Amino acid sequence: DKLKYVPGQIVRMTSTYKDAAKLCVPRVRNEHFIVFFERGVKSEDITSITYLKKKCPGLYIILLTNTLSDEERLTYQKCGINDTLNSECENFNTVTVRNRDTMAQERVNLDDLVDYINKAIRNYKPVVRA
Repeated sequence: DKLKYVPGQIVRMTSTYKDAAKLCVPRVRNEHFIVFFERGVKSEDITSITYLKKKCPGLYIILLTNTLSDEERLTYQKCGINDTLNSECENFNTVTVRNRDTMAQERVNLDDLVDYINKAIRNYKPVVRA
């Protein structure tokens, strides 16, 4: 709920990945988009995330999940997840954000999360995979 209202930003909620893809097709140069993707069935998630990355290559995707095994984490990263966010974070008032490309983890206070994500989006450079 805290992320529904990002100061100075437009926030849109969708219930399907195809609706999200329609919203994120860049209409303005240098426009940034972020998707919070709630983890479900891995095979369906991979299909959805791959579709989103294909439609919107610069899209920044954060997977909302509980713990992941190393194998699951690698699978999600290969399909295009940029970071993970523990979905039980409200219990602790902090979250651990993991950078997909560097595997670096950082603990972020929930009150600072919006600023942290905005900064990550501004500094994001899409990784080109062969």
